[in-house]
Amino acid sequence: AVRVMPTGAKTWQVEYRPKGGGRRVAKKRMSLGSTGVLPTEKARSAAADILARVRLGEDPAGVLAWKRTAPTVADLCERYIADELPKRRPNTAMGYMIAIDKDIRPLLGKAKLADLTHADTDRLHRRVGLDRGGEDAGVERTQFAAIAGAGFREHPHRVAIAQPRLPPDVRAIGVTVNKSSPDLMMVVHLISPDRTR
Repeated sequence: AVRVMPTGAKTWQVEYRPKGGGRRVAKKRMSLGSTGVLPTEKARSAAADILARVRLGEDPAGVLAWKRTAPTVADLCERYIADELPKRRPNTAMGYMIAIDKDIRPLLGKAKLADLTHADTDRLHRRVGLDRGGEDAGVERTQFAAIAGAGFREHPHRVAIAQPRLPPDVRAIGVTVNKSSPDLMMVVHLISPDRTR
């Protein structure tokens, strides 16, 4: 569909009801771009991609809205320090604070949680491994996973955020969540023989 603004500007829009909702579910709209910039065929293709994601259970507009307001890693560090560190033993809490202040905040503090990639976490792990011979890499991985995990637990579209990282065959089938847990049950980290990764 084309939306005409009061200024006369025209934009392509796609409209859908999230999570396969019927008429009782309010419609959501996403802007695809200006009609003067985005050709009709590309607008149709983009709309088809969005509607395909909706059929797989995603809420693309909801994901986009969350990304715009997503907390930064620094924000999550502050919340983690206030809410979680008091539950740790003093020596453990001190080690975590060193990891946060020396590595996590300086390297990734400005990054938004929604924009983090595997490359970002690999960069953090390499820095720790190279700077300190890998001795603290395990602590750093566990700490960063706990901080990021705390942020994702609050994210209402966390499954949709994870889906683009899944294999194509899995994405084609779709992901159904029957049960979820707010607890971080296990963190597994592997270190290469030369301790650089």
